[in-house]
Amino acid sequence: MKKWLISFISVFCLLVLGGFPRSAFASESQESPSVMIYNFKETAPKAISYFDEQGNFVELTIEKSCSLARVDNGSYKISKTVAGVVSVSYYVTIKDNQFTQAYNLSINALSGSVASKNLSYNSNKATCSFTTKAGAIYTPRSVVATISNKSLYVS
Repeated sequence: MKKWLISFISVFCLLVLGGFPRSAFASESQESPSVMIYNFKETAPKAISYFDEQGNFVELTIEKSCSLARVDNGSYKISKTVAGVVSVSYYVTIKDNQFTQAYNLSINALSGSVASKNLSYNSNKATCSFTTKAGAIYTPRSVVATISNKSLYVS
């Protein structure tokens, strides 16, 4: 009975999450469904979901922190969750269409552990790179944010 209930809930969640058109959540790059484009004029959180090359369900989210600054200035929370594997988030501060900070990195391994992690940035790119370990398998992963055409691109 318990396995049946878990299976039913899993299928229901996939149908509900997969049933929404991605355009209802955020603009996506025409090149890849795994890249989210967040226009600086937006104020509401944006999210997309997709299945990666390994078949994992992935969700990307961008949230603008409360700011009274100009449209393209402010802080943004960038999050990525790979279902059953890892949940990552960090903040970036943007001023005059350039990154000025990347901070408050949080990585939670949902299975296995995090073997290494790093958060770095330059004026047009913020990169969180980390390695997860499951058993004897190490998997390098990343969450990258770039700025182009007054938009934030996250993959």
